[in-house]
Amino acid sequence: MEWVTRIGCAVAFTCCTLAVRETALAHGDPPQALSVVATDRGEASVVRLNEGLARRSSQGWHYLCPALWGDDAVVPADSLPGGPVVIGASSGLFVADDSGTVTRHPDPAAEGRVIALGAAASGLFALRVAADGRHQVLRVEAERIETIFSTADVWGDMAVGEDFIELVRLQAGRVHEQRLNAAGEVLQQGDAELPPGSSAVFARMAGDQAYVVVLSSSALLELGRVEQGAWVSLQKAITISGPTQIADGGRFIALDNALARFDEERALPLEEPARITCLRRRLDLDYACSDDGLRRLQREGLAESLFELQALQEPDLEAVPEAERLSCELQWRRYEIDLRAAGIEPPAIDAGVTDASVADAAIGVDRDAGEDRPRRRGGGGCDLAGPGSRAQWRWPRGLVLAAGLAWLRRRARRRR
Repeated sequence: MEWVTRIGCAVAFTCCTLAVRETALAHGDPPQALSVVATDRGEASVVRLNEGLARRSSQGWHYLCPALWGDDAVVPADSLPGGPVVIGASSGLFVADDSGTVTRHPDPAAEGRVIALGAAASGLFALRVAADGRHQVLRVEAERIETIFSTADVWGDMAVGEDFIELVRLQAGRVHEQRLNAAGEVLQQGDAELPPGSSAVFARMAGDQAYVVVLSSSALLELGRVEQGAWVSLQKAITISGPTQIADGGRFIALDNALARFDEERALPLEEPARITCLRRRLDLDYACSDDGLRRLQREGLAESLFELQALQEPDLEAVPEAERLSCELQWRRYEIDLRAAGIEPPAIDAGVTDASVADAAIGVDRDAGEDRPRRRGGGGCDLAGPGSRAQWRWPRGLVLAAGLAWLRRRARRRR
């Protein structure tokens, strides 16, 4: 078949002409924990990853693959206070129950690209683009959604606090902000001229103070706020996480991945060796993201671990609809490869699911039909170790899986 030949040629050419290293990644950025989506008795129970989610059960942490909601990119996710997890996909809202089963939100009006999700004690809110192009703020409940704010203005991001919802957008070199109450009523609005070269804005919240992070054309970030029609610049760095305010009122920020106190909006670096990639507060849980996972955040700094990437196990395929099982398995194998490339060794996989079976499925070989299968051979130009070594086939296998997944996506698009 033509597509098999094309995939095989592409894999062979890529493997044998590029310098494939053990530190290469099958998908792109290294695996990261991005935020806590849900908690249970003060502990993280669902975590958002840079590809998919992690869900904790009595058997440990299991992977929820993006195939369940039809996306293969970072998407917003949060949960209703005391309710299910809600995922904001490019096609609308999805709901994940306690068993990890993912379905579309039951309200037919929950379609449309979701830009952001945020939760507070007052509820769960979403910023989405409706079918008519209007930007709307939704109150999301388990069975229905309610549009509380709708406008023709293009809003780029949203942050949710206990007292208000903050919307921000960039237009003609100026940052615009608008604050809503939980009913969607406008409490405050303002704008300010930004430094030249500003290309995007993001909403941040620390306690009752709203901030804006500005991305410049030089890829430098700048933290500030709008005050009486003027832009007040506070910090500049290549990466900015936070600021966030913890339960006792203390504030933290991370500049270029280094943790610092941020009381009175002054950065005071702490002697913390961990690289910090996020600082957040979700209801009653204060935490930080690091290269290894998530840590609790307290006044003294980082505390115990809440989630570790090395604890992540393969998905529970019994909870995955049959039509998505192959894509889900491919996504997990690719993410597993990225984990190992980053030096993170996940738990041993179920011996009943083999790498060979996944690769065969990716290139269309039917084991039950008795078709001949490609054989693994040592001594070729793609060898990374001696015959029989797992490392020998790690990256060729990753390329096969990536090629197979790309073909599956193209086929799905043709069918649509």
